[in-house]
Amino acid sequence: MALTHLNALTSPLDDRQLHALQTALKELSPTQIAWVSGYLAGVSRDAVPTAAAPTPAGTISLFYGSQTGNAKAVAERLGERLLGQELDVQVRSMGDFGPRRLTKERLVLFLVSTHGEGEPPDSARALHAFIHDPRAPRLEQLSYAVLGLGNSSYEHFCRTAVEFDRRLAELGARRILPVQCCDLDYAADSERWSADVLERLAQLAPARPSKLATLA
Repeated sequence: MALTHLNALTSPLDDRQLHALQTALKELSPTQIAWVSGYLAGVSRDAVPTAAAPTPAGTISLFYGSQTGNAKAVAERLGERLLGQELDVQVRSMGDFGPRRLTKERLVLFLVSTHGEGEPPDSARALHAFIHDPRAPRLEQLSYAVLGLGNSSYEHFCRTAVEFDRRLAELGARRILPVQCCDLDYAADSERWSADVLERLAQLAPARPSKLATLA
């Protein structure tokens, strides 16, 4: 891929780093570029990944917040479909994700239910509270979409999903699809949203063979 076609979604570099790289390469001869390429390849081989490494750019994270298991089931089905398109994907509960690591994520799909009087499920409480904190960090590096499951007979239908969607945008994250609110009979709406996700991500995320990782 030409360097001019890269962006923060199709590379592990942010926009500032890409600009610096483009500027530096303009000043190098072909021989110098070849030497730099070999040097960086050696640095890469010597690098040792750690358990705390952030999700690589290009990896799609599916975060589900589920009280009864429905959001988890939808997330797992979507994860399988993404895997079938050779997209690198991880499915995990919001409760098993450290909220502060959201600043390291590039592409996240949030599938979350609403219960009670518009409350987030237990597994989503920490992440919901983190992004709504007045001191929450900016999330300009993040692209996202939100699907909500709820019950329209309640006053605050899919309130948690709507709050996630609105607050992420306020923090600078880029919405790739409108929020989808699903009622009790959610199969058709969640299927349509999943199809839209597949189409949109085909444009945004690089394909790579991968195994689906589901974290309970």
